[in-house]
Amino acid sequence: RDRDVTGVQTCALPILWMDLPIAPLPERDIDVVFFGRWNPEKGIDVLLAYLTTTPREIRCEIYSDHVPHEKIKNAVVKPWVGEDEVRSILKRARVLVLPSYFEAYPTVILEALACGTPFVATNIGGVPDIAGESGGGLVVEPGDSVALGAGIEKLLTDTADWSRRSRQ
Repeated sequence: RDRDVTGVQTCALPILWMDLPIAPLPERDIDVVFFGRWNPEKGIDVLLAYLTTTPREIRCEIYSDHVPHEKIKNAVVKPWVGEDEVRSILKRARVLVLPSYFEAYPTVILEALACGTPFVATNIGGVPDIAGESGGGLVVEPGDSVALGAGIEKLLTDTADWSRRSRQ
């Protein structure tokens, strides 16, 4: 929380996102979560490339404006949800992924951090600043499904690193 030049307290997120209880790793039942439009700009293809090629069985929940009819390995695709449900999902997720090609200052990363959920996101817009300031996430290059997968795998397997980033 910061104060503006007049001394008024300002927040990047609404007050409902502040001081949330953080669920420990064993209580989180979603490995990876993605919130975003189903289009190339959001990097959904990069996420799908990782999900369909990883030998690891994971549970990924994708919340989007499009729910495809075909089944996707390691993923459950669901329609958009409201802000309260987003908060609930982020508290249950181990990792938020944001593989976008274009973003300015993605609020969903701040929401994940408020829930103690580490993230893997692409090196675009304000993402490197958020990762650097918070210590809560990993940054990879856009379009690189191998690097995205490596970041996800690191956070899913290195519990000490996950815990440190979750506390951030």
